[in-house]
Amino acid sequence: MSEEKINFIELNKDMNMEEMSAAYNYLIGMMEGYFDPEFGKENISKEKLYDCFSRAVNYAKSESDIIKNLKKE
Repeated sequence: MSEEKINFIELNKDMNMEEMSAAYNYLIGMMEGYFDPEFGKENISKEKLYDCFSRAVNYAKSESDIIKNLKKE
């Protein structure tokens, strides 16, 4: 029985390196329980992992947009 794979490439296909770095750092923070205590548990579901990675990507993209807007001003 094969498990369904999560397509992380689809999640981050439009991200630049700064955004990927921010997403990675946010995800590490989640793994250490800083942003989401549930993430630190050993048996994490693929849905929870996908949700956490999606949140990290969205965080990085919004942070990038804020920085871009500040540079325009």
